[in-house]
Amino acid sequence: MREVLRRACAAEFGHEVVGEAFSGRQAIETVLRTAPDLLLLDLQLPEMSGLDALAQLRRHPANSKR
Repeated sequence: MREVLRRACAAEFGHEVVGEAFSGRQAIETVLRTAPDLLLLDLQLPEMSGLDALAQLRRHPANSKR
């Protein structure tokens, strides 16, 4: 499924895909490393849910918006 989404985002919508992750923890690491403008996050991920990963990302100072 990630392959399909990656291709659609790049080809159909013109977005540059800057990272992919297999687990909630990898998603957090990838977002902190790449600082994407858009995040597609599965809610059911190994190690931690997508909602838990999102909650951690929202608390991280690097992701605070004005």
